[in-house]
Amino acid sequence: MRILLEIKEDKAAFIMKLLAHFKFVKAQTLDDSKKGLLDGLKEAVAEVQHK
Repeated sequence: MRILLEIKEDKAAFIMKLLAHFKFVKAQTLDDSKKGLLDGLKEAVAEVQHK
């Protein structure tokens, strides 16, 4: 299962460190290009849901 979380910038380091302690969790940050792609996908899904 994959989960995308939006976390406040000042809490991100703490959450990443916390997740690293769980052997069953693989966590990584997104670079700006992937973030832009995901933002576009979220907008497209929201638009389809409202039709």
